[in-house]
Amino acid sequence: MDLLYDQNLSSRPLLPTSEALDRTSKLCWKLAQWQDNLPPCLKIITSRDTTNDVPPTLETTRLRILLSLRYLGVRILVLRPVLGQLLDLPGRTVSNEHQSKWLLTCGAVLLADLAHTCSDVLHINNNILAASRNEQNLLGAWWFSCYYSTAIQAHRQHTSNYTYDIADLLKAFNSSLAIMGILLIKRMPAFSTELSDISAVDLRAMLDTAMDVLHGLDKGSKTIMRCRDTLTRLLAELDSDSAQGTQFAIVIALV
Repeated sequence: MDLLYDQNLSSRPLLPTSEALDRTSKLCWKLAQWQDNLPPCLKIITSRDTTNDVPPTLETTRLRILLSLRYLGVRILVLRPVLGQLLDLPGRTVSNEHQSKWLLTCGAVLLADLAHTCSDVLHINNNILAASRNEQNLLGAWWFSCYYSTAIQAHRQHTSNYTYDIADLLKAFNSSLAIMGILLIKRMPAFSTELSDISAVDLRAMLDTAMDVLHGLDKGSKTIMRCRDTLTRLLAELDSDSAQGTQFAIVIALV
């Protein structure tokens, strides 16, 4: 992960395209192996599941939800670098025709995987919010002491309805950014065939879901409000007829 993101020291990955995709594929394989070894009661939740499908107890449900969010968050991080490689594709096509074709074919599979992963994250977030409206906490509260500082614990004392972990909130926000990247790539003529199985309508609906999730969260958190405001501005730019794809891609990268 440090190599894929250059330890967060630069705005662009330094790995060659072939090495970046090779590392991404190997990490996805390792994650798949890990997932296959999970016990049935803790299997990763997907958009085809509901939060009450398997677990016999609320405690097991919470563990399954938390584990799913952590796993899916890692999977998004593993797959996200392919967005940058494909957004740069138009500049390579003329001089590297065959490399571009290979990247197009390989990248389309990874993009579809990324879209499904983002959909799963938003599905879980929606279920958590729906449960919280019925006064049911599907995450529990112990994660604050495990992962975060006393400052966030103090924040929670003043927001009794705050049932989200900040990191899990950011998974919903990061999912929306990845989905925007996929939509930008779908607008490229070169991808009209390779990404035909990924519906632009479905992707746009996911962004609406992400916005609903952010609006349903605690109103007093500055982090949540900033994520919500940023997503609102990006959606307006994405839906604008005058939006320039390259400039918008840079905005997403900077966020």
